[in-house]
Amino acid sequence: RYDGEQQGLDNGHHYTTFVNCSQETARQRMVIRVIIQTLLLTVIALSVERYLAIRSAFGRGSLVKFVANIKSTLAAGDMKKAQELCDKQGGSVANVVTSTLRKYADVENDATLSKDQKVLAIQKELEEATALELPMMEQNLPVIGTITTLGTLMGLLGTVIGMIRSFAALSAVLINASE
Repeated sequence: RYDGEQQGLDNGHHYTTFVNCSQETARQRMVIRVIIQTLLLTVIALSVERYLAIRSAFGRGSLVKFVANIKSTLAAGDMKKAQELCDKQGGSVANVVTSTLRKYADVENDATLSKDQKVLAIQKELEEATALELPMMEQNLPVIGTITTLGTLMGLLGTVIGMIRSFAALSAVLINASE
Protein backbone atom coordinates (compact mmCIF):
# COMPACT_ATOMS: atom_id res chain seq x y z
CA ARG A 1 0.00 0.00 0.00
CA TYR A 2 1.32 3.45 -0.95
CA ASP A 3 1.02 6.19 1.63
CA GLY A 4 2.49 9.48 0.39
CA GLU A 5 2.06 11.26 3.70
CA GLN A 6 4.21 8.72 5.51
CA GLN A 7 7.03 9.38 3.06
CA GLY A 8 6.73 13.13 3.52
CA LEU A 9 5.45 13.88 -0.02
CA ASP A 10 3.16 16.76 -0.84
CA ASN A 11 -0.16 15.12 -1.76
CA GLY A 12 -1.51 18.44 -3.02
CA HIS A 13 1.07 18.47 -5.82
CA HIS A 14 0.10 14.97 -6.94
CA TYR A 15 -3.57 15.84 -6.85
CA THR A 16 -2.97 19.00 -8.95
CA THR A 17 -1.00 17.02 -11.54
CA PHE A 18 -3.77 14.43 -11.75
CA VAL A 19 -6.50 17.09 -12.03
CA ASN A 20 -4.61 18.97 -14.79
CA CYS A 21 -4.23 15.73 -16.80
CA SER A 22 -7.88 14.91 -16.17
CA GLN A 23 -9.02 18.35 -17.37
CA GLU A 24 -6.91 18.04 -20.51
CA THR A 25 -8.37 14.60 -21.16
CA ALA A 26 -11.88 15.94 -20.55
CA ARG A 27 -11.34 18.64 -23.19
CA GLN A 28 -10.10 16.10 -25.71
CA ARG A 29 -13.03 13.81 -24.96
CA MET A 30 -15.37 16.74 -25.44
CA VAL A 31 -13.90 17.48 -28.88
CA ILE A 32 -14.22 13.84 -29.88
CA ARG A 33 -17.76 13.73 -28.48
CA VAL A 34 -18.73 16.80 -30.52
CA ILE A 35 -17.25 15.25 -33.67
CA ILE A 36 -19.11 11.98 -33.06
CA GLN A 37 -22.38 13.84 -32.43
CA THR A 38 -21.90 15.87 -35.61
CA LEU A 39 -21.28 12.68 -37.57
CA LEU A 40 -24.37 11.11 -36.00
CA LEU A 41 -26.59 14.06 -36.90
CA THR A 42 -25.22 14.03 -40.45
CA VAL A 43 -25.98 10.32 -40.81
CA ILE A 44 -29.49 10.81 -39.43
CA ALA A 45 -30.16 13.72 -41.81
CA LEU A 46 -28.83 11.81 -44.82
CA SER A 47 -30.75 8.68 -43.82
CA VAL A 48 -34.00 10.63 -43.64
CA GLU A 49 -33.22 12.17 -47.03
CA ARG A 50 -32.53 8.71 -48.50
CA TYR A 51 -35.74 7.33 -47.02
CA LEU A 52 -37.77 10.14 -48.58
CA ALA A 53 -35.99 9.75 -51.93
CA ILE A 54 -36.58 6.01 -52.04
CA ARG A 55 -40.21 6.44 -50.98
CA SER A 56 -40.70 8.89 -53.84
CA ALA A 57 -39.12 6.35 -56.21
CA PHE A 58 -41.96 3.96 -55.40
CA GLY A 59 -44.49 6.43 -56.74
CA ARG A 60 -47.93 7.37 -55.48
CA GLY A 61 -49.59 4.00 -54.93
CA SER A 62 -48.61 0.56 -53.81
CA LEU A 63 -45.71 -0.74 -55.87
CA VAL A 64 -46.94 -4.35 -55.61
CA LYS A 65 -50.39 -3.39 -56.92
CA PHE A 66 -48.82 -1.30 -59.67
CA VAL A 67 -46.68 -4.20 -60.89
CA ALA A 68 -49.67 -6.58 -60.73
CA ASN A 69 -51.84 -4.11 -62.66
CA ILE A 70 -49.13 -3.58 -65.30
CA LYS A 71 -48.71 -7.33 -65.75
CA SER A 72 -52.43 -7.92 -66.20
CA THR A 73 -52.81 -4.93 -68.50
CA LEU A 74 -49.89 -6.00 -70.69
CA ALA A 75 -51.16 -9.59 -70.73
CA ALA A 76 -54.43 -8.19 -72.09
CA GLY A 77 -52.43 -6.21 -74.70
CA ASP A 78 -53.72 -2.79 -73.64
CA MET A 79 -50.67 -0.57 -74.06
CA LYS A 80 -52.63 2.67 -73.65
CA LYS A 81 -54.01 1.62 -70.25
CA ALA A 82 -50.53 0.48 -69.18
CA GLN A 83 -49.19 3.93 -70.07
CA GLU A 84 -52.01 5.54 -68.08
CA LEU A 85 -51.16 3.35 -65.07
CA CYS A 86 -47.53 4.50 -65.31
CA ASP A 87 -48.54 8.15 -65.54
CA LYS A 88 -50.83 7.72 -62.52
CA GLN A 89 -48.21 5.86 -60.44
CA GLY A 90 -45.18 8.10 -61.05
CA GLY A 91 -41.80 7.32 -59.50
CA SER A 92 -38.71 5.53 -60.76
CA VAL A 93 -40.32 2.16 -61.46
CA ALA A 94 -43.09 3.76 -63.49
CA ASN A 95 -40.53 5.85 -65.40
CA VAL A 96 -38.59 2.73 -66.35
CA VAL A 97 -41.77 0.93 -67.43
CA THR A 98 -42.88 3.99 -69.42
CA SER A 99 -39.57 4.16 -71.30
CA THR A 100 -39.74 0.45 -72.04
CA LEU A 101 -43.35 0.68 -73.24
CA ARG A 102 -42.49 3.57 -75.56
CA LYS A 103 -39.57 1.67 -77.02
CA TYR A 104 -41.78 -1.40 -77.45
CA ALA A 105 -44.30 0.69 -79.37
CA ASP A 106 -41.53 2.11 -81.56
CA VAL A 107 -39.94 -1.22 -82.44
CA GLU A 108 -43.28 -3.00 -82.87
CA ASN A 109 -44.14 -0.65 -85.75
CA ASP A 110 -40.68 -1.02 -87.35
CA ALA A 111 -40.91 -3.81 -89.92
CA THR A 112 -37.21 -3.61 -90.81
CA LEU A 113 -36.08 -5.13 -87.50
CA SER A 114 -36.00 -8.85 -86.77
CA LYS A 115 -37.55 -10.24 -83.60
CA ASP A 116 -34.11 -10.55 -81.96
CA GLN A 117 -33.24 -6.96 -82.86
CA LYS A 118 -36.52 -5.78 -81.37
CA VAL A 119 -35.89 -7.68 -78.14
CA LEU A 120 -32.35 -6.31 -78.00
CA ALA A 121 -33.57 -2.74 -78.54
CA ILE A 122 -36.16 -3.09 -75.77
CA GLN A 123 -33.59 -4.58 -73.38
CA LYS A 124 -31.19 -1.75 -74.17
CA GLU A 125 -33.90 0.83 -73.45
CA LEU A 126 -34.73 -0.90 -70.17
CA GLU A 127 -31.07 -0.81 -69.13
CA GLU A 128 -30.70 2.84 -70.12
CA ALA A 129 -33.85 3.87 -68.24
CA THR A 130 -32.68 1.95 -65.17
CA ALA A 131 -29.23 3.56 -65.45
CA LEU A 132 -30.91 6.99 -65.45
CA GLU A 133 -33.03 6.28 -62.37
CA LEU A 134 -30.47 4.38 -60.30
CA PRO A 135 -28.10 7.27 -59.42
CA MET A 136 -30.96 9.14 -57.76
CA MET A 137 -31.62 6.14 -55.53
CA GLU A 138 -27.92 5.55 -54.72
CA GLN A 139 -27.12 9.19 -53.99
CA ASN A 140 -25.36 9.81 -50.62
CA LEU A 141 -25.16 6.10 -49.72
CA PRO A 142 -21.33 6.04 -49.82
CA VAL A 143 -21.26 9.17 -47.65
CA ILE A 144 -23.51 7.52 -45.06
CA GLY A 145 -21.31 4.44 -45.00
CA THR A 146 -18.13 6.47 -44.66
CA ILE A 147 -19.49 8.66 -41.88
CA THR A 148 -20.78 5.61 -40.01
CA THR A 149 -17.33 4.05 -40.16
CA LEU A 150 -15.69 7.31 -39.09
CA GLY A 151 -18.06 7.61 -36.13
CA THR A 152 -17.06 4.18 -34.90
CA LEU A 153 -13.37 4.94 -35.36
CA MET A 154 -13.73 8.29 -33.55
CA GLY A 155 -15.31 6.50 -30.60
CA LEU A 156 -12.43 4.05 -30.53
CA LEU A 157 -9.94 6.92 -30.80
CA GLY A 158 -11.57 8.63 -27.84
CA THR A 159 -11.29 5.46 -25.79
CA VAL A 160 -7.63 4.96 -26.68
CA ILE A 161 -6.72 8.60 -25.97
CA GLY A 162 -8.56 8.44 -22.66
CA MET A 163 -6.69 5.32 -21.64
CA ILE A 164 -3.34 6.81 -22.68
CA ARG A 165 -4.03 9.98 -20.71
CA SER A 166 -5.18 8.03 -17.67
CA PHE A 167 -2.03 5.93 -17.63
CA ALA A 168 0.10 9.05 -18.24
CA ALA A 169 -1.52 10.80 -15.27
CA LEU A 170 -1.11 7.72 -13.13
CA SER A 171 2.55 7.35 -14.07
CA ALA A 172 3.15 11.07 -13.41
CA VAL A 173 1.72 10.68 -9.93
CA LEU A 174 3.78 7.56 -9.27
CA ILE A 175 6.98 9.17 -10.64
CA ASN A 176 6.48 12.26 -8.47
CA ALA A 177 5.70 10.04 -5.49
CA SER A 178 8.93 8.10 -5.90
CA GLU A 179 11.04 11.29 -5.86
